[in-house]
Amino acid sequence: MKTYRISNLLRHSRTGLCFCSAVVLQYYELQVYYNRNVIRGNTAVLKCTIPSFVREYITVTSWVQDSKFNIYPTTKGEGKYHMLPSGELLIRRVDDEDKFRSYQCRAVNRLTGTTLLSGGRAKFSVTDPPVASAPRPLEKQASMQVRKDQTAVLPCYVEGNPPPAIRWFRQDHHQLRALAEADDRIYRAGECLIIQHVVESDAGRWVCVANNTAGVERMDVVLHVTSPLNVVIQPSGQLTVDVGGKATLTCHVSGSSPHLPATRTWLKDGHVVGPGGEALVLEKVQREDAGMYQCLVRSEDDSAQSSVQLRLGAAHPQLLYKFIYQTMQPGPPVSLKCIATGNPTPHITWHLDGFPLPQSDRFVIGQYVTLHGDVISHVNISNVQVEDGGIYRCTATNRVGEVSHSADMRVYGLPYIRPMPNMSAVAGERLYVACPVAGYPIESIVWQKDGRRLPLNRRQHIFPNGTLLLENVQGDPDRGIYRCTASNKQGRTATQTLPLNVIAPPKISPFAFQMDLHLGNRAGVQCLVTNGDLPLTIEWRKDGGPVDMDVSVQQLGEFTSSLSIDSLRPHHAGNYTCLATNSAAQASHSSRLLVNVPPRIGPFTFGELIEGVRTQVQCVIQAGDPPLTLRWLKDGVTLPPELGIQVMQDDFSSTLAIPRVSRAHAGNYTCIAGNPAKTASVTAQLVVSVPPRWVLEPRDRNVTRDDSVIFHCQAEGFPTPTLTWRKVIGRQPNEYQDLSIHGRGVQIFPNGTLLIQPVLQEHQGQYLCEAINGVGAGLSAVVSLIVHVPPEFEVKSAQSSVRRGSSQTLQCQAIGDGPMSIEWQREGVRFPALLQPRYEVKGTPVKGGYLSELHITDTAKSDSGTFTCIAKNPYGRAERIVHLQVQDAPGQPQDLRVVDTSSRSVQLAWLAPRDDRSPVLQYVVQYQQESNSR
Repeated sequence: MKTYRISNLLRHSRTGLCFCSAVVLQYYELQVYYNRNVIRGNTAVLKCTIPSFVREYITVTSWVQDSKFNIYPTTKGEGKYHMLPSGELLIRRVDDEDKFRSYQCRAVNRLTGTTLLSGGRAKFSVTDPPVASAPRPLEKQASMQVRKDQTAVLPCYVEGNPPPAIRWFRQDHHQLRALAEADDRIYRAGECLIIQHVVESDAGRWVCVANNTAGVERMDVVLHVTSPLNVVIQPSGQLTVDVGGKATLTCHVSGSSPHLPATRTWLKDGHVVGPGGEALVLEKVQREDAGMYQCLVRSEDDSAQSSVQLRLGAAHPQLLYKFIYQTMQPGPPVSLKCIATGNPTPHITWHLDGFPLPQSDRFVIGQYVTLHGDVISHVNISNVQVEDGGIYRCTATNRVGEVSHSADMRVYGLPYIRPMPNMSAVAGERLYVACPVAGYPIESIVWQKDGRRLPLNRRQHIFPNGTLLLENVQGDPDRGIYRCTASNKQGRTATQTLPLNVIAPPKISPFAFQMDLHLGNRAGVQCLVTNGDLPLTIEWRKDGGPVDMDVSVQQLGEFTSSLSIDSLRPHHAGNYTCLATNSAAQASHSSRLLVNVPPRIGPFTFGELIEGVRTQVQCVIQAGDPPLTLRWLKDGVTLPPELGIQVMQDDFSSTLAIPRVSRAHAGNYTCIAGNPAKTASVTAQLVVSVPPRWVLEPRDRNVTRDDSVIFHCQAEGFPTPTLTWRKVIGRQPNEYQDLSIHGRGVQIFPNGTLLIQPVLQEHQGQYLCEAINGVGAGLSAVVSLIVHVPPEFEVKSAQSSVRRGSSQTLQCQAIGDGPMSIEWQREGVRFPALLQPRYEVKGTPVKGGYLSELHITDTAKSDSGTFTCIAKNPYGRAERIVHLQVQDAPGQPQDLRVVDTSSRSVQLAWLAPRDDRSPVLQYVVQYQQESNSR
């Protein structure tokens, strides 16, 4: 005996979770459960029993009667046979003929697609109890669970004598409420109550009352309505959090089930993380926390999940790998490496003793970014020399910040100091100077200035590593030649000099324009640089750009510059800045020039706009004295906030922006500018052209011939779209024919609705509805009209005669769409219920219809009568009547007698033959003279 282990597998992706279950295929059989004795006139209930280990994957699809007649499920069934969507077969009004029938159930395995018939054939007997009996339940179902929007079938299986009458009620509190008669959603189908598209308010107690002359039986069914679990993580989609920030994911669960509460499980990249609570909190987000998070919710009979992707936002650079302190002999190669991460991706730079790396063929710097966004940078030094020693520093920088690491690489050898370039310091600032010493070991590093060993005052500091710090740099005291000397224990030394220049930054004496300047006045200011080393450059800017050509600028010596305007005009107003620059720094001072003039607004226009685009206009005050005010009106009133119009304003202009233009934005927009003297306004019209969009888009239709069909085609837009209907007439693209407004059976209404009444076969095809208003490409939709033809007989009635004992074939050929079937009836009784061995029915599909032949061998007089063939397809039915006359030789006349005689005539009378084998066409009277008879 083999043992199978079945496990649930979990797989995740960026779109969600996937659960896979392994199922072992095992042999199973279907059996039919039924009541073997059914009271006449009652309902027989047949159930298809499925083994529990495969029940989840098996669906009962049909019942087979006598191995050839299939019965399929339906929610509406008042006929004799009714298969419920749940799989049961109801056989109503049981009579003697039913006990000769056999039934099997057919089911399909949804996993493999294979079908299986039940092993045995169910047959039942029909009983006639001698006395009346009260209704008795065949089975009781106290409760039923149905998912929302599905169909509920509430059974009421009872039997009794006489057959009970069934009524359904809804129990509200302690009262029973009868069901509404005209309800397409909740209705009675025989013994069952059907509730389609179940809603939560359908939950509760439903009562079935069965009664007959012998008694009453009540059966209660409690309906539980469940809704599928629904899981939503807030925030949804993607969540971006900066490194070090806090992330909170909340798992909201909705849905009803008797087995709630459901359990929550949090997963990250498919692995369980954290407790199963409603919220998952990450206090300080780290780089490894990025990924896909899922909240998996399970109940006993349902499961659902939601996911969110946690992405890292801005992250300060971090060094994942740092090179180490080294001491070595000259000669071998060395590689220094730093690995950094951050968001945005950082850039790594290298320094040696605070200076850029030496320009040497022995130094190679490399840097690249990995697939994970890490930056790897390295410095490779071939054939290390003594002068390569020192403090190496790697610095990783992005827009968030920077991080650095430094370590000493010591190379055994005599002291060596790399040359130091000329250096400039800014007066008043702090200055660090590192002595680039190589060689190992070094006993001491000494700084000197003008032959004197430092420090000479409290502003000078020497660190153990030889770095010189100058606090609050001064001009003459700190300017000069600095000498750095490194020595070892053997007294070997190395020295380099550093020329240091101290530059005083420029400083500007404040200036200002007069406040009461008007058009035509003269104006001027002077820019005096009171401090700062030469060489100095002085320039003027207006509003960040060059000054106007009619503005005079004069240089008054090395430290002064003047700006003057002979006659003020509106364009002279603005912010004037004096910039003084030397090699140390740049200084600036600004003053605003106000030219008092009344406001004047430049014209603006929106242009041609289509719905959905962005637009903005700028209202610019070309002239006007401050203080100035700017505001906007739409159609004479303040801008409605619900339109989402954005207004951005500076001192002399206001920009009106609409991120997405819609029809509601159309109107007149007015910009109003004012100052204490006057107001001015400019108005522009915004016209929004809206391309057509569907209000009612046409859909494909299927219709039966001679019915009517309506295609709705309505579109809106601005200007109002023109709607046109065309019919496809060829196989090539764009082969269309315009439909006349009132063609044969065709009517087009002003709103674009197309009515075809009655629908003929020639109307079948494809139709194009097009909406055009000159904006965009327009709209068009091609729909199909499929005309279904119901069965039809060209000749509704026919006569047929045959001699007794001969064979005769009755034919019925119907035209119409398939699938089609033809059944025969004789004197209103359906075949094959009365089939005899001499009768044979054959059906054959033919072009455009179906042919059925009833062949009768060895005809007898009893075969005479009216035969009806009934053709059916999904779109209708039709009947044809055939009158069959079986003819035979007539019988002998009876009771021949003389009624009257005369000299020239005789009147005879007789009775017709007693049987009616065939109609008597004529009688032949013969006579003989009496003498001849002797």
